[in-house]
Amino acid sequence: MTFDREVWDIARIMLMVYGRDATYEAGSIADEMVKLGDLDGADQWLRVTEAVDELQQNTTHQGRLLH
Repeated sequence: MTFDREVWDIARIMLMVYGRDATYEAGSIADEMVKLGDLDGADQWLRVTEAVDELQQNTTHQGRLLH
């Protein structure tokens, strides 16, 4: 999937801050956006969640990002 640079940047920051919990945290923010009625914001955070997942799949066994 193709993401905007901003989505990748946020995904990397989420990984640096939350580590393995980054997907959960981004998903929680998306849920909060839905509760607030901000469906565009929720969509963006779901994209961040997907980007985090993709970045995590591209890590080495030492935990370093390959990107």
